[in-house]
Amino acid sequence: MDSNRLESDGSCTKRVLVEKIKSLGEPVYLVPLCENAINLVYFVADIFRRSGHYVNTIINNYEPMGMMILILPFQNMVEDIQITRENTLEDLMNDVNNDSVYKIIRACGTSISLAWMYSKCLCEGGEWVYCNNVNLNSIPLKVDEKTIYKTTVAIVLQKVIV
Repeated sequence: MDSNRLESDGSCTKRVLVEKIKSLGEPVYLVPLCENAINLVYFVADIFRRSGHYVNTIINNYEPMGMMILILPFQNMVEDIQITRENTLEDLMNDVNNDSVYKIIRACGTSISLAWMYSKCLCEGGEWVYCNNVNLNSIPLKVDEKTIYKTTVAIVLQKVIV
């Protein structure tokens, strides 16, 4: 798989960088050259991530900022699933999309157990495997002038390709 390297010094706009990546139509390493470019390359990468593309930060001490972002610009490679308390395991299992290569299952609060049961059912079916550690995070929120923490989880699965 050929890849291209796009370096950014932060002087161009998100739109320009997005269009450059789209016009290449193949894997891209997005490399920030200075501190001013770090936010820009992450904002651009997130545009692709939200559109179902695979995005990954690679730590590389030989790069000016010690990192680069790999973007695989293939539509619907990653399915982002947000589990809410309105979901049921039965509905989720009846609506499984097997066209993606990765699934990122996200949930917060009381939906975390449902996200885990859903990932467990997918893996037990033999078409999916756990891809990495389960990420746990807390998001602080102000409610009635009191800070509460919203516990979130992200589970990444990869399709078994035989």
